[in-house]
Amino acid sequence: MPKKTFFNIHEDKRNKLIKAGRREFTKHSLQTSSLNRILNRADIPKGSFYAYFQDKDEFYWYILNDVIRPRLTSYETLLSEFDGDLFLIEEMHLQEMINLLKDYEFSGMLRNMFLYSYHDVRHKVFDHSEVSFALMYSIHIRHKKHIYKVHNEQEFLAFYDLLTNMAHACIFGIVSNSYSEDYAIDLYQKQISYVYDGLYK
Repeated sequence: MPKKTFFNIHEDKRNKLIKAGRREFTKHSLQTSSLNRILNRADIPKGSFYAYFQDKDEFYWYILNDVIRPRLTSYETLLSEFDGDLFLIEEMHLQEMINLLKDYEFSGMLRNMFLYSYHDVRHKVFDHSEVSFALMYSIHIRHKKHIYKVHNEQEFLAFYDLLTNMAHACIFGIVSNSYSEDYAIDLYQKQISYVYDGLYK
């Protein structure tokens, strides 16, 4: 998270830095990006930058969160709207991510994120601390307790992790050009079917 000083600077200055970061991370991965290019483009001294962010890595993940989070419908909202159906909700989130990948403004940044920082994606962008799992579990209990074999909050978290890991693997397949969009969605639906129905005859 940025330091409090970042939110105290003038909005135009803050937006200029964010815009410069988006431009850099669209063209370059975290590893190949240049903080100097970002700061030169934003006309911000390096000393000022370190008053806002600990380092380039923290700034990178802030920019990714700034792009992704507002464009994904919250789990809490969807759980209430669709009676706690995590299977449907995760498929909707997968489609939202695929749509973002097709958006020229965001596609380069998201492809770089999944291709070069995949091991950090779950913890940096879809951090569990950003989601109220107690609330999600209470909604799940209210709507789906009699259907799913999930008996406590820990089992619910394992269930959630399983579904989101499958979705992210499909996104990785698309950005690495291993899967077409249609194949990725079909694969995800087959995997969901196995989870839902089980593999034993």
